[in-house]
Amino acid sequence: MLYFVCAFYNEAKPIINFYKLKRVNENKFFQVFEREDIKLIISGVGKINSAIALSHIVSKYGISDEDIVMNIGICGSKNREIGEAVLVNKIHDVETKKDYYPDILISHQFEEGTLETFSKPVIDFDIEDICDMEGSGFFKASSKFFSPHQVQLIKIVSDHLDGVRLTGEFVENLIEKNILTIDDYINKMKKSFIKKDLLDDWDRKMMEQVSSALNLTENQKIQFNKAYIGYKIRESKSPEFVKNILNVRVQGKNESKREFKKLISKLYE
Repeated sequence: MLYFVCAFYNEAKPIINFYKLKRVNENKFFQVFEREDIKLIISGVGKINSAIALSHIVSKYGISDEDIVMNIGICGSKNREIGEAVLVNKIHDVETKKDYYPDILISHQFEEGTLETFSKPVIDFDIEDICDMEGSGFFKASSKFFSPHQVQLIKIVSDHLDGVRLTGEFVENLIEKNILTIDDYINKMKKSFIKKDLLDDWDRKMMEQVSSALNLTENQKIQFNKAYIGYKIRESKSPEFVKNILNVRVQGKNESKREFKKLISKLYE
């Protein structure tokens, strides 16, 4: 299933039109639009509303390892161009000071960026990159049901935090201009979820040998496996360079940590 969560109708309308979604009239709590393999819910503004809407829609239609959950909407930015689409790789909740990290495992056409989520509209405020009012609530709720690589946020810059009032038509045009790029990214994600033959015998053997050679902890093994799989998805080949680790004599935890960090960094290059 492909799930979309949008804060308001003008953000959702281009998605509804592109995927030819139909209104679910019997839903009394939210505006929901659907076709067989896609569900879209309009949450209302704010991180609590976004979290509630996400929980409502996935509880109603179900959860699987191949689901994709997308938060599409506008954002503010001091420095980025109006209309630029940003794939979020870090979310910072300004109120709670907590950070969240979606996993981005595949190549894409977007610029990546850090999203700060506020509880109130932001006007003339010093932010790191982009900001909204839903992101952290959406991601925190999604993380209860899905793995980080299934949950993605794409934000389109709509203003420079100058208090300019945006029209519905303006917002719709911003989303519509990026809809083909969004759809391309979704299709790549779907392909990456096809697990058949992703790892061959050489991969499995090498991952096991590297884990043993570096004496990885369970948490490090999870990080290594994720980085290894991400590399193979992006590059469509095995990272043969990992076998060089087997020639390194690692003595002690500190040396193991250094070699592990170098390996993870190379896998994400």
